[in-house]
Amino acid sequence: MIGDGVNVAARIEQLNKTSASQLLISEEVWDAMGRSIPNAAALDTIQVKGRETPVRILKLA
Repeated sequence: MIGDGVNVAARIEQLNKTSASQLLISEEVWDAMGRSIPNAAALDTIQVKGRETPVRILKLA
């Protein structure tokens, strides 16, 4: 599989190593879920290669 979604997911997955987390999601995924995750904590935004706008990341507890 290739494409924008796969690229963003791979970049977010790599962040688990440096953010001491097991599950990170993008704000786009959080929005699609209706922002219904009460323990989602906003982290920094990341610049994903190939994208013009940064991606906001959330850590799920």
